[in-house]
Amino acid sequence: MLTQSDGEAEAVIADRVKGAEPVGTVMVADQEWEQYEAEDWGAIVRRGDDRTLIISGSTSLDEFAVLAEHLETHPVPEKNDDEGTEAPHTEDTDTEAPDDAGTDGR
Repeated sequence: MLTQSDGEAEAVIADRVKGAEPVGTVMVADQEWEQYEAEDWGAIVRRGDDRTLIISGSTSLDEFAVLAEHLETHPVPEKNDDEGTEAPHTEDTDTEAPDDAGTDGR
């Protein structure tokens, strides 16, 4: 599961790591991530100035790293003063691949 949030980091992390405990840090794609582990659940967490990224699930650190290596960061669009509108923004975004991802449905 991929979570990106601009909410309070500790609350978001506690919700997404499902009881996994911090065990240290790992380097993925030249970036330091906090690593969390439990018997059947794990997560890596990257805290930023304005958002927290969490990759979590019942898979291996190697699988988390594959996803993390392909993440791209884009700036939040600025408010357009001419139009008085702002780009839509959500606090949390969860993404989970379907169970049959990568299959042709047969």
